[in-house]
Amino acid sequence: MWDVILHTVRADLPDPVAAWRRHDEQLQRVTRFLAHNQVQSLHFFDPTPGADGKPASDLHVGLTDHSLWLAASSLTPEGIRFLPNMPTEEVFSAPHNQRTTGYVRTSRPCFPLERRVEGAYFRFEAGEIVAYDAEVGRDVLEQFFAIRGARRLGEIALVDVRSPVHQSGVVFFETLFDENAACHMAFGEAYPECIAGGAERSEEEMAALGFNYADTHLDVMIGTPTMNLIGHTYDGQEVIIMRAGQFVIPGLMD
Repeated sequence: MWDVILHTVRADLPDPVAAWRRHDEQLQRVTRFLAHNQVQSLHFFDPTPGADGKPASDLHVGLTDHSLWLAASSLTPEGIRFLPNMPTEEVFSAPHNQRTTGYVRTSRPCFPLERRVEGAYFRFEAGEIVAYDAEVGRDVLEQFFAIRGARRLGEIALVDVRSPVHQSGVVFFETLFDENAACHMAFGEAYPECIAGGAERSEEEMAALGFNYADTHLDVMIGTPTMNLIGHTYDGQEVIIMRAGQFVIPGLMD
């Protein structure tokens, strides 16, 4: 297990510091691409047939107004760049809590209320869960969705399936590892830093922008090696972000 962990955090490479700087730059390049194209909404589409014969996932996620994309490293107040989480493979933002429609299936177990849920299905209308099911733990979801704000999204995160966590094939049963294996969404509280000026805005202002307030935050993995992702821009254009679970952003290093 330690060999797997050291590999997922790039500690087994000849120069881990250089590897992390290179990886951080790749993720920051993704955020710049999304910002430059003013991506307003995301369409996750996995054509793999589910048990009902429909595509596994067909989900539209609209972002908050004045949304920002964040990734990997952060800056201290003194301007020192650091990595608050290891591993980290995601770029993430805040969905508008009334702009998610369609349905999606989970690709890994999740653990609401510290209990296992697997093979889950969620359907949204106007940002809210209107139907759900699970092969394991449906009763847990019923309890979880009774929590204030839990029926709407507070985070959407993009993760390339070439990440070391995904490639390891291991389910760690620890969200801070497992979320780095696949694209994921989070039910519940959003992050203020995902909205421009979020730290200075009032709750009323944030709510008007679509920020989701809640008493919980649960990451749910939805990404797969067959997931395609298209971004819709403010001027009505489409940009391909992922194909078969991998970023296809121009200039992105392998």
